[in-house]
Amino acid sequence: MLTVEYLSANLSKKGMLEDSTLTLGAYNDSNEYLGKYAFAYQHDTNIINPTTPSDNATSQPMLSDNANNELEFLDGQIKRLPLVSQMALLDFPQYVLLYNGTTQLSSENAIIDGSDGRKFPILTFNEYQNGDISKQLIYYRCDSADTTTLYGNRDFVMEYDYYINNNQIFFTRDYGEFPILRISYDNGINWADISFDKELFSKLSVTKRIIHFFNETDGYVGLGTDWSMGAGETKYCLFTNDGGITWLERRLPMAGSSSTLTGLCFSDSKMVDGVVSLKSSFDDFGYPTLFFTNDNGENWTDISFPWEQLPGDVSYLAKVDSLSFEEGVYTLVLEEEEQKVSSKSESLAGEWSFVSSWQAVTHTVG
Repeated sequence: MLTVEYLSANLSKKGMLEDSTLTLGAYNDSNEYLGKYAFAYQHDTNIINPTTPSDNATSQPMLSDNANNELEFLDGQIKRLPLVSQMALLDFPQYVLLYNGTTQLSSENAIIDGSDGRKFPILTFNEYQNGDISKQLIYYRCDSADTTTLYGNRDFVMEYDYYINNNQIFFTRDYGEFPILRISYDNGINWADISFDKELFSKLSVTKRIIHFFNETDGYVGLGTDWSMGAGETKYCLFTNDGGITWLERRLPMAGSSSTLTGLCFSDSKMVDGVVSLKSSFDDFGYPTLFFTNDNGENWTDISFPWEQLPGDVSYLAKVDSLSFEEGVYTLVLEEEEQKVSSKSESLAGEWSFVSSWQAVTHTVG
């Protein structure tokens, strides 16, 4: 069996293969690694320079045995890509097709989704400019031959990436497929699974999450995805008043835009008054966009925040930290790492005034 470990191919504007490098991993019928086959092709001389396993007998596999990297399967997926049509609209001086079987996509990657046999959308140049143009990369998500090996060796994949003990809760990305909430009513001895509707999030992986319970019955969850070129993003908040048995679903503002969820908080267990913070995927610095609700998330209105009142040492904030209401005054705290800023207003829709800023203290062991 041959698996693709690496491919780099220069393409002409007509989609023809030019100089390229291909590395294949070879396995026998017992799935034992035999070595690498490497091919370097020069289109001007039409010469292929091969390297066989006997030439690199001590080499180690870049990838484990993985059906998603099999040569025949990947060949079929690459042929689905609308390369010629896409290049014609972008009109760049050079195009390179890259494949690396160990690629890990993150929130910074622009992704076009063609999984489940869907046709890949073709971007106009303006659409591409609104995407991840600084990296000049387009990532295509194709079908998978085997979902159990899609993320490589699962022993090294973090299945649960949010956990709170003591009568509470943890969140799992479930290898990026859909969100599951687990709630314990006996101080962590037993756990009940609560699956949210994965259709809320289409094919995008849930990467943003805010979880808070005021007491044993009342709590909320904010769930969101990263931004994806061609698909935007998705974000929701959900409320429960019965300890997570049933949930009320609300859509958060700026749906389908490049602004992703960073923070969400409500002032008390009634969860009527709340604030959400969003950050643009293309803004590495600066301040978040803020919206408030006073009807349990049914409607959201933007907050005119007094950014000009902030002191000079506050140049970057990312999310809402807390919202409280005491003696007729709302106090809103924003934060980024150890920097925090508080402001106050007599109304969520009213005029906000800067109160103070400070460095939060982080305690570590040792």
